[in-house]
Amino acid sequence: MVFRALVWICLLFFSSCGVGKREKEQAVVEQLVMLRTEGLALAEFIASNAKDSAILLMCQRIKDYYIQTHPDFLHVCAGRPMGLTERDFDELWSRLENRLRTDGTSFGMTSLKLCEENIDTSIALYEEILEAQEWEDICYFSFVALPDLYNQRSELHSLRKRLEQK
Repeated sequence: MVFRALVWICLLFFSSCGVGKREKEQAVVEQLVMLRTEGLALAEFIASNAKDSAILLMCQRIKDYYIQTHPDFLHVCAGRPMGLTERDFDELWSRLENRLRTDGTSFGMTSLKLCEENIDTSIALYEEILEAQEWEDICYFSFVALPDLYNQRSELHSLRKRLEQK
């Protein structure tokens, strides 16, 4: 009887641990969805409003990154229910628009700064995923996606410095 009770308690404990890990995994995937959406939205919004050819070229590079990594990212999302709503995406878009319009610096500088922030946040999350090594498919995607983000961050930083000197 005591043995059955101990087994039952252990099963409850391990099943609740599994639920917690799945919830964390789901939260990470949703955070990746939001970061990728934000990055692509920034690139689209900036490209439709920028006049500087270097900024337009950078936006195209960012969009190409999302296009190239999309098939692998779809694999990460496959079979996972998304808890995101249309409201989440509306809030993201509104927040980006407000930041782009209310910052005191030029549109080009603000947009590059926002792109850098998005890339820095993405890099931090991908590095965290790789360090944790909890989910094979998410780790693989992080490993594939991360190098280009490092390059984008470097290019954005250089571009912003060049524009500041003008």
